[in-house]
Amino acid sequence: MPDQVTLLPVDPDESAQRLHDGLHAMTGAAVAIVISDSFGRPFRRGTVGVAIGAAGFAPVVEHAGRLDDAGRELHATRVHMADQLASAAELAMGPYGGVPAALIRGVVLEPGSEGATEGVIDRDKDLFA
Repeated sequence: MPDQVTLLPVDPDESAQRLHDGLHAMTGAAVAIVISDSFGRPFRRGTVGVAIGAAGFAPVVEHAGRLDDAGRELHATRVHMADQLASAAELAMGPYGGVPAALIRGVVLEPGSEGATEGVIDRDKDLFA
């Protein structure tokens, strides 16, 4: 195997925004973009796809105040949609980097202009810092 290094974007959110804007300019479609990488967690074996950059949608959605399927009000649920999309795309792309992109259809996304860094918690609340 040749010696290779794949570098991450310096600013993944900016890169995602440039891709989003470029695709919109070329096609007229407002395509949501997620740039992902593999991520290990200290309490789990294995890796999972995680968003490091995002554009064209709200990457983190607050569900507090909404009702669950049983009609109960949610009080503290946030969903990191960008991470969920990154993980779903990794299933299609595979773990080895041979497939560079995946198209995910049928997901309803909320509008937003924040990037994936919106989902990073403050250091003083990070249990692993």
